[in-house]
Amino acid sequence: YYLDNRMKETSNYKLIINLRFILILVIFSLFTHKAYADCFGGAKFGDDLRETDAKLNVAVMPSRTKKNAIHIFFGSFQFCPEENLGRSIITLEFQNEKLYSKTFSVMNISNKNLESNKKLLFNYTVRNYGKFESSNNIDIDNIFYHWKKNGIDIVYTKEIYPNGIIQEELTLYDQKYKGKSDG
Repeated sequence: YYLDNRMKETSNYKLIINLRFILILVIFSLFTHKAYADCFGGAKFGDDLRETDAKLNVAVMPSRTKKNAIHIFFGSFQFCPEENLGRSIITLEFQNEKLYSKTFSVMNISNKNLESNKKLLFNYTVRNYGKFESSNNIDIDNIFYHWKKNGIDIVYTKEIYPNGIIQEELTLYDQKYKGKSDG
């Protein structure tokens, strides 16, 4: 009788320890999830171009379509490999040398659209910025949706070009850093 009670106490104790461990892991994962959400190299809206360029040490190019705009390009794998965004490029746009917008662009290289079909950018968008009107039917041909969250404009687009290739992007921008549009 004594051994049976002792065995039950020991197994209950182990169960409680295991449950506590699982609870700690769940709580820890909730707090660390947001740490993975910033795939923009720590760049914040309004950051200075020169400081951001020095910090990120990636390709910087003047915009071909906008006056007073500079772009910084890098792969998502450089700053958020935990997110698994597949083949995607991140573009930081600076207007008058202040960070104005951040864009993820999925790189589909054929009309098989292997990257967009994985729904990696779509899942990232919903997980970090919330569901939107068309998010229940992501397989429709073209999506353009714009919403605001915490004062930041968010635009998710998915467009199928005539050649069958999908152009999929997520853009975040802050209006207060937008310079005068000259082009």
